[in-house]
Amino acid sequence: MKQTKRTDFRAPLLVGWWLLWLVISQTAMNIAAPPSSIAVLHFVVLLAAFAAGFVFIKKAHRASAPIGRRAISTFPIHSTKVKWIVYGLSLLATILLLTSLQLSGAFTTGFMEYFARLRMDAQEAGGLTGIKILDTLTKVLAFPVSYGLILVILAVGVKPFRLALTICVLNFGLFSYLWQVNYPIIHLFWLAFFYMSSLYVDGAAINRRTMIGLALACALLVLSAMNRFGDGDDQLFGAVQRYVVGYHLIGFSFYDFQLANPNSILHVHTYGRSSLGFLEQFLEQAFRMIGVDYLAASSENAAYNDTAVSIGVSQAQDFNAFGTLAFTFYRDFHIVGIAIGGFVYGAAIAYGLRNLRRSWIAAGMFYLLATAWMMGMMVSPVEQTYFWFCLAFLMVMSLASRRWRIFPLPRRRWERP
Repeated sequence: MKQTKRTDFRAPLLVGWWLLWLVISQTAMNIAAPPSSIAVLHFVVLLAAFAAGFVFIKKAHRASAPIGRRAISTFPIHSTKVKWIVYGLSLLATILLLTSLQLSGAFTTGFMEYFARLRMDAQEAGGLTGIKILDTLTKVLAFPVSYGLILVILAVGVKPFRLALTICVLNFGLFSYLWQVNYPIIHLFWLAFFYMSSLYVDGAAINRRTMIGLALACALLVLSAMNRFGDGDDQLFGAVQRYVVGYHLIGFSFYDFQLANPNSILHVHTYGRSSLGFLEQFLEQAFRMIGVDYLAASSENAAYNDTAVSIGVSQAQDFNAFGTLAFTFYRDFHIVGIAIGGFVYGAAIAYGLRNLRRSWIAAGMFYLLATAWMMGMMVSPVEQTYFWFCLAFLMVMSLASRRWRIFPLPRRRWERP
């Protein structure tokens, strides 16, 4: 039976999601001071540049005619070597996380006690498990590797790797509990959403199990937020207000505060280093090994933004937050950085989306960039370990699977669209 393609709503959603929260940030739902008109203008520039980059690639890049969903992948899904790689890496991440949970006391400590120890007490390096390198490996290997494997599996097809996908999703849950953070579950939600939306646009039937998984991700987010908010009659409302609405709004106000502060690190430009994120962090660690004192711009940003500042509406309310995408791009090249960064990001997403059914590398890139973009008002994805790690992981998996032509070749002039 021939499938009928449906209206593609993904591009408008990517911009509309940001606009929605930007508008809400000016209402009473924002518990912090609403961002100024100048800060709002910066975010509008980001969105306009994103849209321009998207449209540019859509007009300039003439992709080959769409091909069947099963034909996108020359990835050797039945190769024994590939299965060893996928299952070996996923189980290695599981072992690292389970070992860390055991050493951290997560299995022998009550939830609230464990949560208080991690989120309210100061944690020194290695203070979670007692082994510094193990703490580090959970962040720079276990979570990013599981993320990269999920991207590959969603791109090449879920059916051959259902068990591996289940293990990686479990790893996200283990990591979330180990460090008492919500963002792995939020990532799972958006990954499932964009995977299902791609099926919907292609006219394919949406798997009921995927729908159930998306609903479970939502439920886990709400339950986690309720546990952290505490007891009370307004537990559900308070949790949603603080951990759902608040998370999406605080970045706008925090950026406005830093923009208005002439002494803020935001005004000390890094000329592209902030956007390098994990790549420069890797360089930082390499220099430290040979005794050279070097600090990556993203590490500097993280430490600076961790300091709480008062951005309450009518009274002193201290908040700390992660820098948004605008923070990263502005610190790189001022307002020009926001325009360039937004344009490049929009162009990259457009390329991935246009080649979603032609290249599994492009498909994996789209799922990563789209998911990260939807969280870009909460935290700058390009500064996080998983972002550049996953992009590199996709390329390495391409080489490991003996696919040397990483991106599809452009369509020849004489080929019919």
